[in-house]
Amino acid sequence: MIRIKDLTVKNFMSVGNATQAVNFNKEQLTLVLGENLDQGGDDSGSRNGTGKTTIVNALSYALFGTCLLYTSPSPRDRG
Repeated sequence: MIRIKDLTVKNFMSVGNATQAVNFNKEQLTLVLGENLDQGGDDSGSRNGTGKTTIVNALSYALFGTCLLYTSPSPRDRG
């Protein structure tokens, strides 16, 4: 069994030039919640566009060389 200790992402999908890291090296579950600061960062339940799917895609890319989940191209990738 593969045990993933951590994931560090930079310049991947919605993650910009700032490094983002998730620590999985715990005996318990890791819960990932997003905080959409563009929506004010309040507790109104707005969790869209915060990078949760990016974590899954980054894990898939690291393990298999391809993103697991379908993502539409960004406007800058369309030409």
